[in-house]
Amino acid sequence: MSPITLAQQVGFTEQDAQRIADAGCDLLNGGQLEAAADVFKGLLAINPRDAFVHTAYGMVLQEQGDEAAAVREFDSALEEDPKMPVALLNRGILRLKRGNVAGLDDLKAVTPLKTTVGERAREIVKAFAQR
Repeated sequence: MSPITLAQQVGFTEQDAQRIADAGCDLLNGGQLEAAADVFKGLLAINPRDAFVHTAYGMVLQEQGDEAAAVREFDSALEEDPKMPVALLNRGILRLKRGNVAGLDDLKAVTPLKTTVGERAREIVKAFAQR
């Protein structure tokens, strides 16, 4: 059994976390990367098992150019939820960018999705196959 998180100890609900994560996403989308990073790091201190927050923090790190740290966050997200589409997409892209063909496996895992994530993964896999 996993150790109890601070979120569980203090009764921090999923709704509480979602409101704060939404604010972090707004900061990320607005280009306020340092503020977004602070939000996501705080949420991870409260609940280190939140796959969505690991993914969002990975996206911040990716935007900041820290690709190795971003991959570690995507790895953490996928440890919690092996099917997290955005983590798979972004980790796949970064792996391929670094010459690691295992990135194709990440992308292929989300190609069946009928979402923008699946569409983006299909485009990259197709482009990679045409090389």
